Amino acid sequence: MKRWLCILLLGLVQGLWVFPAWAQETNAFVDRDTVAEGETMHLVIEVSARSPSEPDLSPLSPDFQVLGTAKANQVNIINGTVEAKTRWTLTLAPQKTGSLTIPALTVGNQHTQPIIIKVTKAGTAHAGGAPPDIFIESEIKPNSAYVQQQVTDVVRIYYAVAPRQPQLTDPKAGNSLVERLGDTRQYVTQRNGRRYGVIEQHYAIFPQSSGTLTIESPIFSAQVPDTNRQSVDNDFFGPGGNPFGSNAFNSLFQATRPVQVRGQSAQVTVKARPPQSNTGAWLPADNLTVTESWSPDPPTFRVGEPVTRTWVIKARGLTGAQLPELSLPTQADLKLYPDQSTTETKSDTGVVLGQREQKIAIVPTHAGTFLLPEIHIPWWDTQADAPREAVIPARKITVTGAPAASSTPVQPSLPAQQATKTPADSSEPNTIAKPEPPKSPAPATKAPPSQSLASVSDQASYWPWVALTLLIAWIATLLLWWRTRISQARVITQSMGKQEQRSLSQREAWRELKRACQANDAEWTKKALLHWAKVQWPDHPPRSVLGVAKQIDHQETRDALEKLDHCLYQGGGHPWNGEDFYRTISGPLKEADPKSMKNGSKGSALPELYPTT
Repeated sequence: MKRWLCILLLGLVQGLWVFPAWAQETNAFVDRDTVAEGETMHLVIEVSARSPSEPDLSPLSPDFQVLGTAKANQVNIINGTVEAKTRWTLTLAPQKTGSLTIPALTVGNQHTQPIIIKVTKAGTAHAGGAPPDIFIESEIKPNSAYVQQQVTDVVRIYYAVAPRQPQLTDPKAGNSLVERLGDTRQYVTQRNGRRYGVIEQHYAIFPQSSGTLTIESPIFSAQVPDTNRQSVDNDFFGPGGNPFGSNAFNSLFQATRPVQVRGQSAQVTVKARPPQSNTGAWLPADNLTVTESWSPDPPTFRVGEPVTRTWVIKARGLTGAQLPELSLPTQADLKLYPDQSTTETKSDTGVVLGQREQKIAIVPTHAGTFLLPEIHIPWWDTQADAPREAVIPARKITVTGAPAASSTPVQPSLPAQQATKTPADSSEPNTIAKPEPPKSPAPATKAPPSQSLASVSDQASYWPWVALTLLIAWIATLLLWWRTRISQARVITQSMGKQEQRSLSQREAWRELKRACQANDAEWTKKALLHWAKVQWPDHPPRSVLGVAKQIDHQETRDALEKLDHCLYQGGGHPWNGEDFYRTISGPLKEADPKSMKNGSKGSALPELYPTT
């Protein structure tokens, strides 16, 4: 039975491979567009079908050497739709410096787009002669920046021997916020005829005070072979594409020794906010734009009906938390209901991209023509070193009335006899007047006109209507009061539920932290600690052990946290005891105020930005 099932599945997969290719698309992209002489790069060709044709690589030969080719096929079935992809990953070595073009490549009857890359001169040799087996270089740009302007630190680790258990700390920059940008990149280069593997990581540094800022290089620690040097030619990008070694079995019993490498520190001149900058939020950025949209679009304004206005601020070189919230001045004829804004921070080629989205509901209360004033966002252009201003123009809106609610009903003319009737009587549609009783022979003594039979009848029918109206009004008031009490109770219940849920999450996170400490597992303790910190400070949780330490005033606890970080990232020779660690931190951490954030409070410009890997 199993044999036939396997045959059936194999036939199904083979049938998927022949999925029609008329929707085929071909794309090509590189892992980086700037390389140094002697370095390698990856070119990826992707076809949105299982292509029977191989790409023609001959156009690459004049400027590039193809060192390796890997092919992978992928088939996905989503809601009955079959999607097939074929990907070729080429390892290329540029043959000359300057601006080079990867030409259009042909795959079947499809063609890729040309790609332009830049190849720079190779780095120079170290002053002491040949470079060592492992060393670190940092590239800081710019070397002069304003307060809260992004400074980019590009860290590169060069290694000629295969490191094991590699660990890399983040750079330290005094009174600054540090954010890791993107994923780690790996490639190969040459220095003085020697081949090196390179680990490259980008960081964004935001100085918080003016003056001279010293940026300390990160520390790279690993285990390296203690015997003869191993060539990167044999170990780099071994089986499985692991950049830290090749055959684990061959090196399993090989003696190793710990190494720690630190690069040179760098200094950046941090300038204060220029006096000619506009008042308001300080926004030093490469670029800043603001856009608006409406819902419905185009907007139609009517009395009592809401219209949603959305602002989106985008900045290059600022985080989402740095961008300000916008507001409109209050107007007597417009009610404004702002929604909570949302922020987002991404990275693109070593630059932070921040975004803030804000919505506000506008409800007109009167008909007429009104002016929504112009909105100005002053910012500082760090490229031109000049003030700039993003503007949303003023907008004139016309509000129409709501006929059913605003028009006054015309009261019909009533006979004199019915003028004393209540609104309940006069508002009844199609009311038929009661016929007057037949006249009887006049008695000897006439009754007064007000005491006529018709008048008495009207008075008799008046009071039941009054009583009914009052009864209905009383019942409506009672129902409204009851609905209000139910709504208040529901809000209180929901609030208590959220508090209980958060309290439960805190207890569970703390129990996990205690178990990790009792197990004397430093890595487990770090993960449990950061999970507890995320529950403790949900708006801006610390993302590293040192980030947690910054929120604690107790010096002994801070020392314990720094010792844990030292043990995690600097390795051997630094013993750590989980039970002692728990006894030290348990009291101060439990007493930490969840509403107090030293470096990432809700009102500050930037949140805590120290991610860990």
